[in-house]
Amino acid sequence: ATQYYYLNQSKKASTEIPNVDDADEWKSTQMAFDVVNIDKSQREDVMMILAGILHLGNIRFEKGREGEDSSKVSNEDMLELAGEQLGIKPDALAQALTKR
Repeated sequence: ATQYYYLNQSKKASTEIPNVDDADEWKSTQMAFDVVNIDKSQREDVMMILAGILHLGNIRFEKGREGEDSSKVSNEDMLELAGEQLGIKPDALAQALTKR
């Protein structure tokens, strides 16, 4: 979890909670999906969207062309990964993130 910018912003918080078993919590989450009739395909979609959002947080920006009020993505690999997980072409995602 520390590799994701969105999850490592608190100096006091930890991704580990004493006396909480992540495997048991995952089983409970899967059971909750069952209760509300979310099938395997929909669960995979939810996980891909969540992964895409986490990778969006890892995208970095740098100043664009000199003399213009613009920016550009400085780590294309994260852009491509987030786009793949969200089903968005990297160029379209970059434009959505850097254009007004």
